[in-house]
Formats: sequence, C-alpha cells, structure tokens
Amino acid sequence: VVIIRHGKTTHNKLGLFTGWEDAQLAPEGRAEAAAAGALMRAHGVEVDVVYTSWLTRAIETAWLVLSPLDALWVTIHKSWRLNERMYGRLTGLSKRMIKQKHGDDQFMKWRRGYRERPPPASPFSPFYPGNDERYQKYLHRKFPRAESLKDCMDRTIPYYQNTIYPQTIAKNRTVLIASSENAIRGLLMHLCDIPIANISNVEIPTGVPLIYDI
Repeated sequence: VVIIRHGKTTHNKLGLFTGWEDAQLAPEGRAEAAAAGALMRAHGVEVDVVYTSWLTRAIETAWLVLSPLDALWVTIHKSWRLNERMYGRLTGLSKRMIKQKHGDDQFMKWRRGYRERPPPASPFSPFYPGNDERYQKYLHRKFPRAESLKDCMDRTIPYYQNTIYPQTIAKNRTVLIASSENAIRGLLMHLCDIPIANISNVEIPTGVPLIYDI
C-alpha cells in the first residue's frame, strides 16, 4: 500500500482549515507530487490501481505521481469516503486566528481530536457538502456538517476494508491511496495500531509517499 497526502495547497500555505473545500494545489504541491512519483520510480515501486477522494487536490496529486511512473493508464477510483475530515464552521478560517481566539487546547481538540467535533456548518453554508452540485447529483444522502477523527474513520476504514483491500491487496496488487491528512491519519491508526492517545502527534507531510508492506 502506498499512501500519499496531496501536495501542498494554497490553503496549506495560508494556514487555513480546508476540510471538504476544494482547494487547488500550489506550484510547490505539484512539484512535491511529481517528485514523489520520481522517488517511487527510483526505488522500483509500481502501482496497479489508484484510489483517491473526490477532492481535486488528491486527484491531481495522483495524476502527477503516476506520470514519472509511466502509469497514466492506471485506473483511478474516486470516493467521497476518502475525503478530508469535515471541519464545519472552521472551514476556510485561519488556524492561527482560531488558536488565538480559543486557546491551544481547544484548537487541538477541533483540529485533531479523536472524538471532538468542531462547530457544525450551517445547512445553508456554501461549505456544507449538501449544497455542492456534485454531491447533490451523484450522492443522494445526508452529509456531515462537522466531523471528529472518529467520524472520518467511520467512513474511511470500512471503505478500505470492504472495497480497497479485497479489490487490490487481496489480489496481490499494489495500490496508491491519495487522500488528505486526517483521512490518512485514521488509516495509519488502523494499519499500525496507533493508540488514540498518540494519534494527534502523528505528522503527515504533504507529497511524501508512505510505503506500508502488508
């Protein structure tokens, strides 16, 4: 399993909460993703299939990784279940501002808390996924207004276990999973048996391929 967090985005550079907002890769992020593909090629890592979120930053990262591998023909499966954690009303706000206003402890609970959810987005907010035409058109369901890490894991881990694993790893195929920080944090927690008390300390850099040998 090759797991990669999307390359650096414009929101990352500005220190903003991103969540389900469809932030674009910054030039540095595109360079990180291409370098990741080149690094994988140098070490002989090949990819048979790709899974990404519905967010452009993850999809573009996957394409840029595949290019140096001469593997642009590989099938890419996209699922909202690999989307970043939904940050509710914090979406688009400055992390520095939230920390100054609410203090370090509350900031960390909202940013990386396992069970703590940030303040929910209004159902009328442009940041609520139910108001996004793509989700309305293709996914007829109730979407989260805010998520804890556990909430995020409740959709990513079953998708990994019931879809990704049987379609790839169980068939001895190498899979690239391109996603976002908290979706990956939960996946690593599951794969590596990381305790709840330690998961907030796990740092996941942008654009670096993490190789997990089953």
